[in-house]
Amino acid sequence: MRRSDNDKYLFRDQPDLHAYLQELHRQMVTEISSLEVNHFLTTDLGQLRETLYQRHVLIPPVLKEDQRSQTAPCDAEIDVRHDTNRMIFDRSRPVYVRGTSFTVHVPFEGDSELFMHSPSTVSSNPPRASLSGAELSMTFYKLDESQETLQATISNEVGNIKQHLSWVSGQVGAFNAHLRQQIDALIENRRAKIMSDYQLADSLGIPIRRRDNAPQTYRVPEIRRKPSLSLSIASTKRSAPDPSLELDDYFHILHVIHNMTLVMERSPSVFRHATEEEIRVHFLVQLNAQFEGSATGETFNCEGKTDILLRYNGKNLFIAECKFWAGSKAFHETIDQLLRYVSWRDTKTAILVFNRNKDTTAVLAAAGKATASHPNFKRVDRKIDESSVCYIFVHPQDRDKEFFLTVAIYDVPAVTASDSAQMANSAMDPASE
Repeated sequence: MRRSDNDKYLFRDQPDLHAYLQELHRQMVTEISSLEVNHFLTTDLGQLRETLYQRHVLIPPVLKEDQRSQTAPCDAEIDVRHDTNRMIFDRSRPVYVRGTSFTVHVPFEGDSELFMHSPSTVSSNPPRASLSGAELSMTFYKLDESQETLQATISNEVGNIKQHLSWVSGQVGAFNAHLRQQIDALIENRRAKIMSDYQLADSLGIPIRRRDNAPQTYRVPEIRRKPSLSLSIASTKRSAPDPSLELDDYFHILHVIHNMTLVMERSPSVFRHATEEEIRVHFLVQLNAQFEGSATGETFNCEGKTDILLRYNGKNLFIAECKFWAGSKAFHETIDQLLRYVSWRDTKTAILVFNRNKDTTAVLAAAGKATASHPNFKRVDRKIDESSVCYIFVHPQDRDKEFFLTVAIYDVPAVTASDSAQMANSAMDPASE
């Protein structure tokens, strides 16, 4: 039984499978290390992990033998010069004998590229086939062999392919087994570097200039909008007008912050252990991306350092404090803290509260009650959404001077019992050092 010269040896190409898998891993490392900042700050990292996994996971081919087919047999001129059982005097040139060709097609599922690279274990007689799409084709030439011989030859060749695929599957299985863990580690390393870089940049107190061509992973209105300045809100006595942020821009800032909290909700594993400082960095990145102002963190203003300060042309436009909910008393103190940072000209402020408790409804009620009971509270201006309320407060040194204070309560992922156990185990395990 002879084979067609059109059928090529499988599992023979370079690099071998081990080197090929190493190259795939290197490409994955390069891809994740090069991902844009917004992939980590504005997208669902769970979805990003799954996308990367699906992109890089390998599917070992599996033959679908129950779907085998064959083309109609046809006459063929078969070169028999290498047949040692034949009396041939000149084997330097082809000697043709009429025979019949049979072509068998076997479809498969999986990555066709894995048919090309030799696994760590190979036989001395690698299989041969033509590869087209998701199908292998094997052509056999029959002269005077019996039907049983043809069937045995086909069966042996298919078995040879399956044997090599089992060796391939073993190596690929080991590659896939650690893929999610490797992707998680690479994403976390990339994210940690980004956070460290932004925290360092934040500590310099210098506005970050965003690249014009930086990609957006979600879109909010008026990207890179320039804040509009207007006269401050009216006070009950006459005073010189001072520039402040338009209400449209003020609520747009709050909308940008709200969108960032939606990312937190969609990526609980990332933000479960986030500190106030780390969450603040995410907000600063988005504000600097949206406005041609200068959003900075931990910036001195009036009597202290405020968490978020947006300036434009040297003027304060927006001040915000970030706090985890720690009860009504602590929240009342947070309002006092914000008031120490608010100068006479500051008119647009916010307190961003992150709640890791389960009873968010109770927290909303407690925060509303604490706000309304504050001595500088004047009235409710409007309810922005189910967890954000805009209030009118009066300045502590001038009760005729009013300003906006929005209190926004955001539900962020809580540390679970399994997280705590895992952290405890890591601390106790010397191998984790």
